[in-house]
Amino acid sequence: MPMPWQLRRGERRNFKRPLFEELLCLDARWLARKKLILKDGSTRRYDFSFVIPPIAALTLTNRTAKILTRDGREHTVAIHWQHNGGIGYGSIRPMFVCQCGYRAFRLFDCFGAFRCHSCAAAFGARYASQQVSRKGRKYLQSQRLRRFLGEYPSLSTIRKPLFMHRKTYSGLLTKLRHIEANAGSRKYKGKRLTERTLKPNNMYQVEVAHIADV
Repeated sequence: MPMPWQLRRGERRNFKRPLFEELLCLDARWLARKKLILKDGSTRRYDFSFVIPPIAALTLTNRTAKILTRDGREHTVAIHWQHNGGIGYGSIRPMFVCQCGYRAFRLFDCFGAFRCHSCAAAFGARYASQQVSRKGRKYLQSQRLRRFLGEYPSLSTIRKPLFMHRKTYSGLLTKLRHIEANAGSRKYKGKRLTERTLKPNNMYQVEVAHIADV
């Protein structure tokens, strides 16, 4: 597998690693929930310019996904149908097949191609938490949890999300106070922490998905 020349030569000091949070990501599970990938042999072409702006169009069959990006690149990715076990036994769900042969739900647009998590990591991609200091990680945790609870700078304040149990809400507030026990955890300046990296990336064990799909 080819590597960026900065990694091949070991010159990482000035190499700005791509962040997973900022990479264009296509999730087969999201496409399946929206019923965009059909199990029959039909072909569907969707205009994605208003859904995922970097993607101009997406042509889907039950075996392939053809991705057309706004910068003119075309990528064709194979789709594998995985049989589920346990609850819902007998059902199937789609997975992408990366260039390396690995089956993955998510593919990341990294260095000109859509790759699985392992391949993107091999090309230098990292999570924001891996690129900041310990203080920066505390700030990252704090800001993500605040946004999960509805607080955005100059727009809104923390509030109990609709349908969330009060006990759960109280537990999340306690977690936030613990993270921000040190006043410095709310003050951090880092070039790599953008609004996209500060977006919540998990549900904090909350079952109600009140965060809209993006």
